[in-house]
Amino acid sequence: MSTTIEELLEQGKRMPWAEQEKHFTVVLEDYNTVEAPKIEESLIAELYNRRGIARRTLGNYDGSVNDYQLALAITTDPNQRALARINLADVHRMGFKDFSQAHASLDEALTFIDNGTLIHAQAVDQRGLIFQAEGNYETALACYRRAISICEELLNLDLPKENDDLQRSLRSSSALEAMDRLVQAYQHQGEAAFDLYRKNKEVSPLRLAIESEEKVMELSTKSQQPNSMNTLYKARQRLGLISFESGEVQKALDDQFSALDYAGLIGSQKDIGISSLYVAECLFSLGRSQEAVPHLKRFQDSVVDGIIPRQDYFILKPKVKNTMDLIQRAGLSLFGFAEVAKRFGN
Repeated sequence: MSTTIEELLEQGKRMPWAEQEKHFTVVLEDYNTVEAPKIEESLIAELYNRRGIARRTLGNYDGSVNDYQLALAITTDPNQRALARINLADVHRMGFKDFSQAHASLDEALTFIDNGTLIHAQAVDQRGLIFQAEGNYETALACYRRAISICEELLNLDLPKENDDLQRSLRSSSALEAMDRLVQAYQHQGEAAFDLYRKNKEVSPLRLAIESEEKVMELSTKSQQPNSMNTLYKARQRLGLISFESGEVQKALDDQFSALDYAGLIGSQKDIGISSLYVAECLFSLGRSQEAVPHLKRFQDSVVDGIIPRQDYFILKPKVKNTMDLIQRAGLSLFGFAEVAKRFGN
């Protein structure tokens, strides 16, 4: 039975998030029909942790908290308990904006963790996310640098590797998870550096943001992780946002068109809708209004149809406002978009 659960865990890790949630639910339902032997408590806790991560990613915060609490209740395994605490910190930060509770959860997690381990890298990375959400970008960047250093040491990435060598070195589950964490840490570093640039307009964080996102694309392309396409979409979109903010509108448009292509390959209607807004903003900025309108219409429909959830409105609000300003300066009257903009408080 242990081997079967381990195999099912490995299968689930390689699935897209929605499929992961369904997969782990079926496994838990099947397994919980019999009394689990004590030796397998850590595996059952990992199933709950994995489903919780999928649910959190899909926006089901209450469901994810329940899974993490079940993981804590079912096992004494220090690694799974630490992961559950880290995961709870993630929900408190992302879902509930309770940063003090997020820090407290991480403090508890660190009591179970050895330095220099993958779980340590995950905890440090999560600490960076909390500091970033609090607006403490310099401290967040220090956390990301530490997480990157731990992952690179675990993967020995200081040694030169050809693409085929990297693929072979990532065949183990632990190596795959270390690479996934490394990519995430670089992605988070890029986001924090971009936030710092927008705050102080200095060149060095702008360069770091670009370098980080390019590193994300390089590692994702070489490693070909299960969710690499989604990671590439986000990195290309972020590069487009960076280019737009720094005044390179044509480059921003090229990046956002590339991101839109990735969103189409993924098949995410939400991501297609968001990318369409960014493409429209670039086109309006370049005075290409006729080309912009169909993309703007696609974004409008995504909002009206509920494809873009309300939880994303806060992030998109500045872009919606800027696009509305560009439309008004162009002397256009797009009543449909004006109505949609009101939903964002514009």
